[in-house]
Amino acid sequence: MLALPDLLSSKRLRLLLLLVVNGLFQVGALITVAFLIRTMVDGIGRGEGLALSVIIAGLFGANLLLGLMKWQEMVAAQRLGEDYAMDMRRKAFRHLGTLSLHAQARLRGGSLQLRFVNDLTAIRNWISNGLARLLIATTICTGSIGALLVMDPILGLVLCGVVSIAIAGALLIGRMFDKTIREARKRRGQIAANISEKISNMPVIQAFAHLNLEQRKLKQQSRKLADAQIEKASVTGIFRGFMIFVIGSGIALMVVAASWSAGPNGPDIGALVSAIGLFSLLSPNLFRLGKVYEYWKSARIAQEKLARLFVLGPAIEPATQPKKPRKQFVGLQLENVSLAGALKSINCVINPSDRIVLKGDNGAGKTTLLNIILRLIEPDKGRVLLSGKDIRSIRTGDLRRQVSIISPSLGVMKGTVASNIAYGSSKADKNAVVKAASRCAMDCLNPNSPFHLGRSIHEGGRNLSAGERMRIIMARALVTSPRLLLLDEPETHLDTASLQVLIELLEGYEGAWLATSHGNALDHLAMSHWSLTNGKLLSETEGLAA
Repeated sequence: MLALPDLLSSKRLRLLLLLVVNGLFQVGALITVAFLIRTMVDGIGRGEGLALSVIIAGLFGANLLLGLMKWQEMVAAQRLGEDYAMDMRRKAFRHLGTLSLHAQARLRGGSLQLRFVNDLTAIRNWISNGLARLLIATTICTGSIGALLVMDPILGLVLCGVVSIAIAGALLIGRMFDKTIREARKRRGQIAANISEKISNMPVIQAFAHLNLEQRKLKQQSRKLADAQIEKASVTGIFRGFMIFVIGSGIALMVVAASWSAGPNGPDIGALVSAIGLFSLLSPNLFRLGKVYEYWKSARIAQEKLARLFVLGPAIEPATQPKKPRKQFVGLQLENVSLAGALKSINCVINPSDRIVLKGDNGAGKTTLLNIILRLIEPDKGRVLLSGKDIRSIRTGDLRRQVSIISPSLGVMKGTVASNIAYGSSKADKNAVVKAASRCAMDCLNPNSPFHLGRSIHEGGRNLSAGERMRIIMARALVTSPRLLLLDEPETHLDTASLQVLIELLEGYEGAWLATSHGNALDHLAMSHWSLTNGKLLSETEGLAA
C-alpha cells in the first residue's frame, strides 16, 4: 500500500512554525490595541495618561502590523497547502502511471478527474484555510483571553466562556456537515462521470438523435446536486446564525459583567471598551470555525477516496536491483505464461529475425499477450525473458526501448507531430524523429505536408484523420529503433496508400516483429502464423508454438 505524503516534512514544518510566530505577533498587536484603547478612555476620563498623538500613532502602528501579519499569514498558509497538494498530486500521478492496464480499466474518467481536481482542492483548502487558520486562531484566542484575564479577570472569564460556547457549538453543528458533504460529493461525481462519457461520445448521441434523452438525464442529476448543495448551505447558514448570536450575546454579557462587578465609581469603561474592541477583532476567527470544520470534513472524505486510489492494483513494480538488457537482441521467450480469463500456459519464442502474424477471435487475448510482453500487464504465472533476462529485472524504460508497439488504441497527444513522434523515446533528437517519420513515408520537413513536424495536434488528435493518426503512431514506435516491434491490428484505419507504407516497412524491417490481425493483408509477409484459441497459443504449421 502506498502511503499518503507526510504533512510534517521539514519544509512544511518550517511553514507551520512560521504561522505560530505570525499568530504571536498578531496577539501582540491585538493586546497593544486593547491597552491603548483602555489608556485613551481612562485618560479622557481622568484628564491624564499618554498624549493623544502617541496613542493614535500606537494604534496606527499596531493595526499596520496586524494587517501585515494577516498578509503574511495568507501567503504562508497558501504555500503550505499548495506544497502538500503538489506532493500529493505528483505521488498520485506516479502511482497511476505504475498501474497495469487491467487496473486502469477499472477507473472511471469522471471519478479520476475528481481525485486530481476536487479531492486535491479539498485537501489543499483544509491545510491552507483550515489547519493553518485554526493554528492562528488558537494562538490568537489563547493570547487574547490571557491578556484580558490580566487586564480584567471578570471580562476575561466572560470572553473565555463565550469562546468555549462558540467552539462547542461549532463541533456540534459541524457533525451535520458530514452527511451533506458526502451527498454533494456523490452527486458531483455522478455528473462528472456522466459528462466526461457523453462529451467523448457526442457523435454517437448526435447520430442516434438522443440529445433530448441525455439532457433529461443531466437535468435529473443536476437537480439532485442542487438539492444536496442547498442542504449543505442550510447547515452553513445554521452555523453562521449561531455565531452571530454568540458574538452578539458575548458583547452583551461583557456589558452586564462590567455593570455587575462595578464598584462605587461605576464600571471600568476603559476595560469594557478595550475588551469589546479585542473581542471584535477576535470574532472573525470564531466565524471561521464553521468553515474550518467543513474543510476538515471535506478533506477527510477526499483522503478516503485518494487512499483507495493508492491501494488500487496490481501495479507494475520496478525492479529492486535493475539489470541492463543485453545490447544484442537474441530473442524473447515466454515460459508458462498464464493470466486468469485470458491466457493458459503460453510457451513461445520470438527469434531476432522472426516475422509473426497472430490471429484469433475478438477477446481471445491477442492484445493481452502483447501487453504482457511490453510489461503493461503482469501475468499470474510464468515469466517473459528478453535476451535471457526476466523482464521484471529490467527497467521498464530499457525494456520499452528494445520492444515497442504500434496500436491504434495508444493514441496521439496534444502537441505537434514532432513531439508525438519524439514521445516514443526520452532520448530522441530531431534526427531520430526525422528518420522515424521518413521510414513511414511522412514528408515531415515540407511545410505543406500534413505530417510537417511543426503541425499542431489537438487533444486526442481530433484534427487528424484516422489514417494520419495511425502514421504518427507508427513513427512514434520506430523512433527507438526497437529490436522487437509489436503491432496490434496495425492495418486498422489505414487507406490503401498507408497500408502499402506499413507493408514496405515490415518487409524491410531489420528486427523481429509480431503483429495481431483479423485480416489477410500481412499474411504474405509472415514467417510464422500463430493463433489464440481458448487461451492456448497454436501455430498453423507446427501445432503448439514452441
